[in-house]
Amino acid sequence: MTRENAVRVNWPATVKELQTAGYSYQYSRPCRLCTARIEFWETPGARKLMPMDILAGGKRASHFATCPKAEAFRRPHHEGPVQLKLL
Repeated sequence: MTRENAVRVNWPATVKELQTAGYSYQYSRPCRLCTARIEFWETPGARKLMPMDILAGGKRASHFATCPKAEAFRRPHHEGPVQLKLL
C-alpha cells in the first residue's frame, strides 16, 4: 500500500479499522520496561512493527503515547553532520 492510496486511521482504532487500513497483527507480549501487555502490528507501506495498547471497547492506540518509560526507547537526537577542522 502506498501513501497515495492509504486508508486514514482515526486513533484509537478498532481491529477492523486497522486491518482495513493495511495493518496486520503480528504478536503480543509484555512491554520490556513497563510490563503492560501490548500487541505488535505491522504498519502498511513501511512494514515496521508498531506497539499498541488494548483499550476499553477493544480499540488500539500507540503504546509510545502511554508507556511511562517511552523515552528509554527513543534514539538520541543528533544535530546533523559535524565538520571537523583539517588544519
